[in-house]
Parts: sequence; C-alpha cells; structure tokens
Amino acid sequence: VPNSRPTVTMPCITVAPGSPYVAYFSTMGANGRSDVTLEVGIHLTAANPLDAEIAMDDYLSVGTGNDSSIIDAIMADTTLGGAVETLICTEVSAPAENAEGHLEATFVVEIVALKSGANV
Repeated sequence: VPNSRPTVTMPCITVAPGSPYVAYFSTMGANGRSDVTLEVGIHLTAANPLDAEIAMDDYLSVGTGNDSSIIDAIMADTTLGGAVETLICTEVSAPAENAEGHLEATFVVEIVALKSGANV
C-alpha cells in the first residue's frame, strides 16, 4: 500500500539520510573523498514516561561496561569493516516525545568515504 507506515516494535533504531546527505567533493581530484551524513534515531515507547526516560538515559550513555550504549556500538568499528575510511558520531539530540507519543533522540553520524579513480 503506497504511503503506508510499517508496523514497528519498540524500542527500535532507524537510519536515515542526514543533511547534507552527501558532500561529493570534500577534497579535489580522482582520489578525493566524499562525506556522508546519517541520522541514527532511537525510539522508545513512552507509555510510562519515567521508565522510558530511564531506558533512554541508558541508551545515550557512553563508556565501557554498558551493553546498551548506542554511541559505543556506533564507534566500535569506525571503518564499517573497511567499507569507509572513518566515521564519527558528532552529536545526539535531546530526548523528546514525538507526535505518536514515543520518546526519541537522534545521533548525527558523519562518514568519510574515499574515492579511487573517480572521473572528475
């Protein structure tokens, strides 16, 4: 069905293009680089606001020993298995309730992809 939204189970993580999505010629030449921006969202059900806030704090925390840390998961392999030169998570928005009543926060992830032999 066109324009229908899929059913999702909370909590969930979404990945979407950021802005700007791709900066093609961050450096010049056939072996330059492109920068890609992605937004990684965490979405929780907010039926019980206190429980959702506690869970969100856990997901947004940083440091060793926390298996729920999204930033630690993003930064665990900054080359995505060698597919990109590097990536960095630069920021996360403050958690907020969306129109559907879900608590959400969005991480901004910047990826550097090297070009090899591009026709420029």
